Amino acid sequence: MAGPWEQYQTPETGPWVNYQTTPTYDPTEGMSGTDKFLAGVGKAMTDVGRGVGQTFGLVSKDDIAESRKRDAALMNTGSGMAGNILGNVATLAPTAMIPGVNSVAGASVLGAATGLLQPSVSNTETFANTALGGIGGAAGQKLAQGVSRFLGGNQNANAAANVGSGRAGAEATATGSVNTSVTGGGAGFGSLDPTDTGFLSEGQRKIMEWGRENGFRLTPGQASGSRGLQQLEAKLESQPMTSGTFNNIKQGNQSQLNRFAARSIGENTDSLSSDVLEAAKDRISGVYKMVADDRARKINPDQFLGRLAQIEDDFSGLIYSANGDAISPLDNPLVKRMFSYAADGKATGKQLQDLASKLGKAASDQMTSQGGNRQLGMAMFQAKELADDMLEQGLEGTTKTMFSDARGQYRNLMLLTGRQGVVNPSSGNVQGGALASALQSKDKNGFLFNKNQGDLYNAARFAQAFRPIVGDSGTATRSMINNPLDFVSQVPINLATRAYASSPVVSLSATAGRGLVPEMFTPEAIRRLNAVGRTTGMGLLNSPE
Repeated sequence: MAGPWEQYQTPETGPWVNYQTTPTYDPTEGMSGTDKFLAGVGKAMTDVGRGVGQTFGLVSKDDIAESRKRDAALMNTGSGMAGNILGNVATLAPTAMIPGVNSVAGASVLGAATGLLQPSVSNTETFANTALGGIGGAAGQKLAQGVSRFLGGNQNANAAANVGSGRAGAEATATGSVNTSVTGGGAGFGSLDPTDTGFLSEGQRKIMEWGRENGFRLTPGQASGSRGLQQLEAKLESQPMTSGTFNNIKQGNQSQLNRFAARSIGENTDSLSSDVLEAAKDRISGVYKMVADDRARKINPDQFLGRLAQIEDDFSGLIYSANGDAISPLDNPLVKRMFSYAADGKATGKQLQDLASKLGKAASDQMTSQGGNRQLGMAMFQAKELADDMLEQGLEGTTKTMFSDARGQYRNLMLLTGRQGVVNPSSGNVQGGALASALQSKDKNGFLFNKNQGDLYNAARFAQAFRPIVGDSGTATRSMINNPLDFVSQVPINLATRAYASSPVVSLSATAGRGLVPEMFTPEAIRRLNAVGRTTGMGLLNSPE
């Protein structure tokens, strides 16, 4: 559709000429303030990729110029600009772990390096970004330190100022101010240790990758292994205005752990309440009853005796009577009944189902009762597995699949309910640490030596490797912030917290968690680069464009 008629005057003759304008398309039309803000955050993170790509010759200056035309309407809005600033701050958050960055010199070098990586359309702009980034980083660091000292925060804004150092002062100042607000004017957590580069073990990194591929989330502190960032996150989680993001991560991980545990017993839910556990138990029992027929299964006596001899050998010298005498699991009356079936060379489905059921109950009683014998209980569980194997012989098609699934679900149900504290039937939550302990105790080979890579085992490993930052004990760490004026900044701080814990920041932190620190950020390199940066930066500022 054509635009309105307008007039312009030619420079040569001066007469007025009528022409019809082409309407300008505004991509932000109809967008809410929140949409514009989030789009600004996305633009900032995209610009980081463009800048890196331009450095390596993968993105041209024309591409940068074209992207700026497309983004011009967004950046002319206050919400879009605010989101863009916050996006840059969040993207640079993991750099707080780099040694030497929490100093004026380190912030200057980081600011210059960040400015150098900003997308630009000319060499002059690149030089200006580098110089202003270095100066802005140093200025933001000094200002944040001053504000923090003024409010009694003991330089708590140091690390946060470093995060914003690459955006020429304004963002560094904003970041330092936000951090000072979070500390509550003196109730702070201390500045981050510049030597805390973070470290994750090989096992943690492997289970982290599995967890992120399967719906679990981490904070930047957990993904990097940095104790300093985890202390910062604990402080943020302890305050009402910034706790929402971390509570959502914690609750999401809890639901995911519950979901994997429920699937392991054949249920599709994210809560293991009493009703769910009862439903799983009844369904599994129903499958066992279904195969309890009068059809005889053939039993290979040699194979049976070999399996039973292995059980006896595994627990030899580990099971004792009340009088202290060593006993054998083969002395159990139920196991002796198995011998009689083997001697006949056959047993019906009904006989084997009854035997397996009673062996399971006997094993559970030995494992859970106060006067039980744990080793004997484990031996009874292995004897039950042998009875189940004989019961499964001769089954075909869907029936065999259902019974095989029910066997695994029964084992997992016993793991989840065999020890107090693994499942809270009221809340429906699985306690990850207790589940890991139970698996390690009952199936050392599968859990401790990684022989079992099932989802239930890996979910327990993730919960064990990355425990929640702050527990639900209701301690004094959850006290309100002392300064009531801090609530004025609740909205921007909450948004900043969400951006800090976003997937791009966590991914960057996970890379840092490998214990690798770029050589350009070692303390000695920072001292050398700072001297060069001061000379170069002042020269650029004093030279004509």
